[in-house]
Amino acid sequence: MECIRKIEQWQREEPGVVVDADLAMIWLSLGNMDKAFHHLFQCVEKEWDL
Repeated sequence: MECIRKIEQWQREEPGVVVDADLAMIWLSLGNMDKAFHHLFQCVEKEWDL
């Protein structure tokens, strides 16, 4: 969880950094599908400016 907090903090401090794919894989490995899909959708949304 500390790793997730650090990545999320990094994303807040530097909005241009794209870490959603990393967060999606971390949440997937922890078995939290809701958060994994949320971050996966964020990747798609940012790529296509939805």
